[in-house]
Amino acid sequence: SCHIMQLKQHSDGTDFDPREPENWTVPEPILDPDGETLNPIQRISLDMTVLCDSGRWYYAWQQVGSIWIASFDPARPARLTSKPKQIVVPEFAWDNMIAEGPNAIVHDGTIFLIYSGSLVGIDYTTGLVTAPAGRGADLTDASVWTKLDYPLQKSGMYNGRWQLGTGHGMWSHDEDGNLIYVFHNAEYEHGRYGGRDAQVRRVHWSKEGMPILDMQTAEELDPDYAGVTMEVGFFDAD
Repeated sequence: SCHIMQLKQHSDGTDFDPREPENWTVPEPILDPDGETLNPIQRISLDMTVLCDSGRWYYAWQQVGSIWIASFDPARPARLTSKPKQIVVPEFAWDNMIAEGPNAIVHDGTIFLIYSGSLVGIDYTTGLVTAPAGRGADLTDASVWTKLDYPLQKSGMYNGRWQLGTGHGMWSHDEDGNLIYVFHNAEYEHGRYGGRDAQVRRVHWSKEGMPILDMQTAEELDPDYAGVTMEVGFFDAD
């Protein structure tokens, strides 16, 4: 089940060294407003992530095969302040059986929450739901979210080779501030599934405002412009 552990801080608000185990609090379970476990039937909850919008903080996670969300107070992060609400249910052929691994980012006034559909293996896909950002929307209301009816990322050809079982990704940024996407894809050779590898990809945006996760190398930079030269001249202002 979902637990939280926190890095301790000095009296001046700076963090302790995160590499030392004793600088972390003892993990404690995240409970609902009544102090009950998040999934009382199966007692399984996982893949929890955090998002903040309009001053309100939320957890999103997977339980009973779908994505749930609830608000919480950062001053008391182990206890929800609202009852969990279901916002993503697997319903298409490509996300059947399960929706898991939520992760969110805000871009141009929209919250983009990705999730993994189908089962771990070559059928893994990446789905997407969106919601308005910065407008005070109640993100625990399922009607606020709009679900894309096709996978944002799936198995296919990438740079001339098969890329299979793409899923369970997260947004991040590189050292230059570029948005990147980190995700799993399957090791699959000679008809046998052999686990998962991690991939990192630069995120691009279409003119319609949708994230592009699989722009190929040749598309990122036109080979005709791979070598750029410049002549600089100087002149005397007098």
